[in-house]
Amino acid sequence: MVPDYDFTSLSSYDFELLTRDLLQKELKDKTFESFKSGRDGGIDLRYSANRASTIIVQCKHYAKSTFTNLTTELKKELPKIEKMNVKRYVLVTSLGLTPANKDSILKLLDPYILTTGDIYGKDDINNLLGKFPEVERSNFKLWLTSATVMERIIHSDVYNKSDIELDLIIQKIKFYVQNNSYLQAKKILTEANYCIIAGAPGIGKTTLAEMLLVDYLAHEYEIFKVSNIEEAYRLYNPEKKQAFYYDDFLGQTSLDRKLNNNEDEGIIKFIKSVRKAQHTKFILTTREYILNQAKIIYEKLATSNFDEMKCIIQLSNYTSFNKAEILYNHLYFSETPALNKQKILENKNYLKIINHQNYSPRIIEWMTVVNNKEDKDYFKTFIHHLDNPHRLWQHAFEYQISEVAQRILIVLSTLSPNVLLEDLQFALQTYDSSRHLVSSPSDFRKALHQLEGNFIRVIKVKEETIIAYSNPSIRDFIENYLAENLHELRPLCESLYFFDQCITLWNNTACTTVIKKTIV
Repeated sequence: MVPDYDFTSLSSYDFELLTRDLLQKELKDKTFESFKSGRDGGIDLRYSANRASTIIVQCKHYAKSTFTNLTTELKKELPKIEKMNVKRYVLVTSLGLTPANKDSILKLLDPYILTTGDIYGKDDINNLLGKFPEVERSNFKLWLTSATVMERIIHSDVYNKSDIELDLIIQKIKFYVQNNSYLQAKKILTEANYCIIAGAPGIGKTTLAEMLLVDYLAHEYEIFKVSNIEEAYRLYNPEKKQAFYYDDFLGQTSLDRKLNNNEDEGIIKFIKSVRKAQHTKFILTTREYILNQAKIIYEKLATSNFDEMKCIIQLSNYTSFNKAEILYNHLYFSETPALNKQKILENKNYLKIINHQNYSPRIIEWMTVVNNKEDKDYFKTFIHHLDNPHRLWQHAFEYQISEVAQRILIVLSTLSPNVLLEDLQFALQTYDSSRHLVSSPSDFRKALHQLEGNFIRVIKVKEETIIAYSNPSIRDFIENYLAENLHELRPLCESLYFFDQCITLWNNTACTTVIKKTIV
């Protein structure tokens, strides 16, 4: 059956890459060059073994536009084509074309387009996808939004009852950029049938899980979103192809003790059953520091090794190109005003976003999808949110970790980027003393274990243990938090023991300003 895509799930860049892959299959033994985004001079793709055989390809992603708009744009392209004096020019557009439309384009771009066979419309691209199914399979965003998959979602009572919204999934597919985390999680699921996706707030855990679910749905799995392990047991049938999804299975804070009586044991038993099954997949998501905390609270989780099949999503999983694609997709598919986009393009401001140490997919989403009002200071606002990522860390800091863990993060902000475990513990003790608090060695160890992964990194160097923030944005958050909370800042100033702490705190401009006004 010939595919029938409308290509609206693809960005202009995605469409260009799809065109390249299809033409390289159709025009055998020809490898087309791709070029970076920007002013292309009338060239999107080019084949050039020698000057006489050069083929120029122009891609026009006009899926939601009209033929009139397309021809208007092509008239603008004509002077560029004439200047190149190209021998063969190929036009590919996602717009559906009639025979009369092709004849009109052929006349407009004569003599550069040789025949109407060098004009590919929507139906021609679908025909090539049917001819080369391997290209379709390799294009993740395309086949996940195919009519077949969408029909399966729409008519799946199980999927609808599982409270996973079709429209939201389709939107996420548009924005999604596949990276190593997807391949890692898929490999774990193939080998073990279950995978715990863990990571920091806003890093993309839920989105990754939902992309995996749609993948399994496309392969005729029934999808179940469960809110407790008992639901999974009720629905479980090892003879059927089933994928279970348990989002935030430890809760948004394990201090709430979300797990019901014996649910920790139930999860372990269900995982054991799934591992033996032939057709079952089990996807769980959680924040890594909550996972560590739960293993302290629930003995059976701590002793079972149940989390050996983890896919940890970290910012390092995203290459610079991945980050650029995420930003591009959000700007392309969201209703971001033209003025805001212009501010991002000015002076290549997008590079400052992509390369920012606090880059976060969640902040990208906030600034493009949620906060999409016209703003003449849009870029400054964008950078402000990256510089001050309160919305990413505030809730987790205030409600999802213990008070000892909070104090460790506060004290850590005054120490060197990589501090000895013993120095951190001593600095915490002096800070606690200034606040008339006491934390035992056991409390300290538990808090470290709770923080490890999302908030801090624990590094073993020979006989020494080094502690560091796992992400620069956490230090930024803590420093701003201290400047806004004098009751925390005052005892911190009074408890400084190491000279480095004085220097580090003084270099925090926000805190220094408060200190000069209210403390000194």
